[in-house]
Amino acid sequence: KKGRDYAWTSVEPEMSELDLIRAEREVMGFYVTAHPMEMQMDLLDQYGAHYEGEFEELPGTCDIAGLDVEVKTTTTKKGDEMAFVTVENSIQGMPRITIFPSLWKPLRGQKLKDQVLVVRGVREDHPKWGWAFKADSVKVLDRSRPTARIVRVVWSVAEILDVVELENLLHP
Repeated sequence: KKGRDYAWTSVEPEMSELDLIRAEREVMGFYVTAHPMEMQMDLLDQYGAHYEGEFEELPGTCDIAGLDVEVKTTTTKKGDEMAFVTVENSIQGMPRITIFPSLWKPLRGQKLKDQVLVVRGVREDHPKWGWAFKADSVKVLDRSRPTARIVRVVWSVAEILDVVELENLLHP
C-alpha cells in the first residue's frame, strides 16, 4: 500500500512440508504444524500398516509403521553390523525393531532418523527377552511435497498491520 515500506525476502528453494515440520521440531523440540505420520496416512493405509493398538494383539506377521526416532547398532559375533530401531507410533508396548545384518547392510547408508518407516516383520514373545519385532523388510516413506514456502516480511516497528491487511499482502 502507498506510504508503507515493505521488504519481502523469499528463501529458495521452497521447503517441502516434511522439511518444514522437521525444522519446527529441531527448533522447538516438537511438531507444530503436523506430524510426519499424519502426512503419510494415505500411504500407510495402502500398505495396511499398523500404527496404533496393542502390540500383543497384532498378527504374528504384519507391517508396522512408525517414525524412526533412534537407531542403535551393534556388531554380531561374526563381525557384521545389525541395528535396533526405535519407532514412534501409537502402538502400546511396541518394542525396538531388530534388523539383522543382511537387511541392515543396504539401509545403513540411508538417513533413517525422522523418516516414516513401514517394516514388515514377525512379532515374537521370547521367553528370555519378552516381546520382539524382527524385520523382514524395511520401506522408507519420504514424500517431500514442495508446498511450504518461507517468506519473511519486514516493516517498520512503528507500523501496525491488522490481520486482514496482512492476509491481503500474503494472498493478493
